[in-house]
Amino acid sequence: MHLLSTLLFALSSNMDNVVIGLSYGIKKIHLRFFHCLLIAGITALGTAAAMLAGTQIHGIISEKEGGILGGTLIIGIGIWGFIRSCWDQYGKNVNKNKKPQSTQISFKAVAILGAALAVNNIGLGIGASITGLEPVFTSILSFLFSFLLLMAGNHIGRSKLSELIGKNTELIANLLMIALGTYEMFI
Repeated sequence: MHLLSTLLFALSSNMDNVVIGLSYGIKKIHLRFFHCLLIAGITALGTAAAMLAGTQIHGIISEKEGGILGGTLIIGIGIWGFIRSCWDQYGKNVNKNKKPQSTQISFKAVAILGAALAVNNIGLGIGASITGLEPVFTSILSFLFSFLLLMAGNHIGRSKLSELIGKNTELIANLLMIALGTYEMFI
């Protein structure tokens, strides 16, 4: 029974990675293999730390508080991107000869994204450890699901989907991030 619970935990705690990957893919930002490994690694370490600490600090941070903190960070990333893309698209100083936005993501942005996803999993990790899930195996599965779901979402976002959406892809991608963060805050 713990194997099924561990699989369900690892999958459900990383489903937001599909939306993250999708939103970056829609913006034509390729999350490279190394980026996904780094994000998944940070997320898995955060999950492991939360699970290990969960047995020691039961009651300090709840699943709800972890969701609020992680959701707030994801909303912040989405709002910043939304404002930047609105300014670029509709601002007073729009330069028609502007060079296209970079399709690269910085190491700093990858680390911040990984940290936001890890924070989001703190409450879940504490809750999972209290229910008796094994921290090391659960963290390994969390790493695998995080990596795979990021890659899948990013691949889907870079497919024909962004062409169907048209010139508002970046705005829509950032709105998806804001919606995800809001969802994480209230589930």
